[in-house]
Amino acid sequence: PLVGSPKADVCLKMGQGPYVGIQVKRACVSTQRAGLYKINTSSRAKYSTGDFDVLAAYLPDRNVFVFWRLEEIAEYGQISYSPERHRNPDNWELLDALAESSTANR
Repeated sequence: PLVGSPKADVCLKMGQGPYVGIQVKRACVSTQRAGLYKINTSSRAKYSTGDFDVLAAYLPDRNVFVFWRLEEIAEYGQISYSPERHRNPDNWELLDALAESSTANR
């Protein structure tokens, strides 16, 4: 995204690659199902290409983040996440892979 996108909370510069726009959300522990988290993503309109690159959801009770590329979550207004059923938390390698692919495409 363009640096300064209103939907990106943080922009990181990783190595020689371009800036990576990150939107940060706090996950809420589900009251309906143990071990499940709810992340409200887009309440008004669905996200579009260029809004940001990565969604970072903070799991406060575990003190970890979970990352998704925008393309993975753009169509959803809410994400349900379970560490036992979905990707591992603290998947920082997604940011490394994004930086590497961006540098390779230069």
